[in-house]
Amino acid sequence: MSYPKFAVVPASALTAEKRWDAPFHIALHHLKDRMIELAKKYSPEEAVALVLRSPAPAQKPLQVLLRSGLPINAERAAAAANEYPYLALAIVQRDIDDNMNKAIQDAMDSVSRAQDRLDALLEIAREIRN
Repeated sequence: MSYPKFAVVPASALTAEKRWDAPFHIALHHLKDRMIELAKKYSPEEAVALVLRSPAPAQKPLQVLLRSGLPINAERAAAAANEYPYLALAIVQRDIDDNMNKAIQDAMDSVSRAQDRLDALLEIAREIRN
């Protein structure tokens, strides 16, 4: 899921979060309801642990949480998760949800190709033994 590139962010939101970057506020706006659900389910420490256990590609969207503008890496992802545990978890979950079907299909295709190769090898082995 991608966010709009432009948005109107009220000054009160900018000062409330002490953040002036629109991508952060756009993500916060889109995921606020999910954050509330996650806060009811997990402690901040649990949310951070889930973010840090997620695959690295799913952590890439955490870039919007960084204040520095530097590229995301494991250390910066951890810092973002610690600062915004529920928003970070909501972002990671959204990315995993968005990409899960493709990942499942890719894995199934890979298994299918491997099964086809195995079947071909087994057939060759049977022919050689006969």
